[in-house]
Amino acid sequence: MTCARARGIKGQKGFPLGFTLIEMLVVLAVISILAGILFYMFGPIMANRERKQARVELEALRYSLSEFHRIRGDYPFCIASPPCTPSETLFLSLIGFHYTKAEDERRRRRNSSSLGIQIPPRKSVVHESLLDLGLNEFDWSKVPNRAKASDAELVAYLREIIKQDMAFVDPWGTPYAFEYPRKDGLPGYRLFSKGPDGETGEGSEDDDVE
Repeated sequence: MTCARARGIKGQKGFPLGFTLIEMLVVLAVISILAGILFYMFGPIMANRERKQARVELEALRYSLSEFHRIRGDYPFCIASPPCTPSETLFLSLIGFHYTKAEDERRRRRNSSSLGIQIPPRKSVVHESLLDLGLNEFDWSKVPNRAKASDAELVAYLREIIKQDMAFVDPWGTPYAFEYPRKDGLPGYRLFSKGPDGETGEGSEDDDVE
């Protein structure tokens, strides 16, 4: 019995049962080649689908910005350097917590550490298709009722979501880039995805999606 186990159990025709190491390596090599072929064939299709999705989401964001401009006569902007980034400013503004020049001036005169953000917030102008746009950690149901919540409750909630650095995220997991005023000096705003590489400008391997 010991010798039989050491030599391996054989089938009825004398062939070993199972695969040898060489056979396993050959199977793995074939699987790798097939996987490479499938990736080569379907990779561009998947990338094109993600670009189409990004364009659809950008259109929804532009619609939300149009509503914001129609109601408030301006586009989201950030005066104070901390705590906002352009992507965070876009998010906060569209959900109602937008920066105001008047509040920022009062904050500066008082040398206050307040956020310079509209309290209570205005009505959200976020398009319904954007409500789950890369915001897995954001619970829309917990947004305070602006008509019932106190200013202190709204400020506390605002400080909490600022800590989370919330932003609208593209199909590649990067926040959509927002410029207002534009860096190139042109009028209006610029809204775009940095593409698959998550970078923009010279040296970027992939084109931005606008």
